[in-house]
Amino acid sequence: MTPPRRAARTERVLAPGWFGYLLNGSLAAGAVVLALVRDVPVPLVAVTLAPAVLVGLGAGLVPRFGMPLLVVAFIVSTGVTGELGLDRGVALVPPAGLFLGFTLALSVRYRRQQTVRSPAPGPPGPGRVHARWEDDEEDVAVDDADAETALDAVRRLDGRTRTVVTLHRPPARLDVAGDAAGAMTTYHCADTTARRPRWRHLGTTSRPDGEVMVRIAQTDGHLRRHQTTTLDPAIGAVTAFLADGSADPALPWSDDDPDGELRPPALQVTDRDR
Repeated sequence: MTPPRRAARTERVLAPGWFGYLLNGSLAAGAVVLALVRDVPVPLVAVTLAPAVLVGLGAGLVPRFGMPLLVVAFIVSTGVTGELGLDRGVALVPPAGLFLGFTLALSVRYRRQQTVRSPAPGPPGPGRVHARWEDDEEDVAVDDADAETALDAVRRLDGRTRTVVTLHRPPARLDVAGDAAGAMTTYHCADTTARRPRWRHLGTTSRPDGEVMVRIAQTDGHLRRHQTTTLDPAIGAVTAFLADGSADPALPWSDDDPDGELRPPALQVTDRDR
């Protein structure tokens, strides 16, 4: 078995969007215009704006602690301008600069997030299974997974930080997601290279139908109970898949629809990375 390859995941960052750029750009421009209208010298405006933008940019580039740092910088800048007795017009420039810099930093991190991803594995050889799963703050990839490794990854799903295991045995694929101690969802595709791949899921009819929450790839979603399963059937599906890439015919497989592609959106999002 090829040793696991681990790639640290970066914090998910949302794009500021046009509204974020417009709002923070307008605040900064408005603060500068107000300062100039109140006859604040241009050099003073520049001296207060530039450092604030740089501080906001630096705070925004720090994973997880960016927002707390921005709040601290805002409080400090407000206190400093007050202690120095600066004109009210220029007092608005540092906070506006902080927010503008922070927005620019989020844009940089979002673009980096979109381009820097875990290395995409090549297709495994004949009879070999490529396994991929999330383990707390890391993505783990095993190029030649054995049964013990794959089954252990499925049993370790906790519905919080470990929520998806993907097994790929070309052209077949099996996704197992959710909480090993609760509701899970298991999807199988015999040929992912087909023009319209046909996906089937393990279901259950032993309990009254309704909605149940299943966390997939850090996203909470609500599935119909008949779309979910539990650990034992999921283990059975994994065991059969490891043997020859097939779906165990003894298990209750069913299509979501005639096209077989109504998988949870969070699973569909993982397609590009798995």
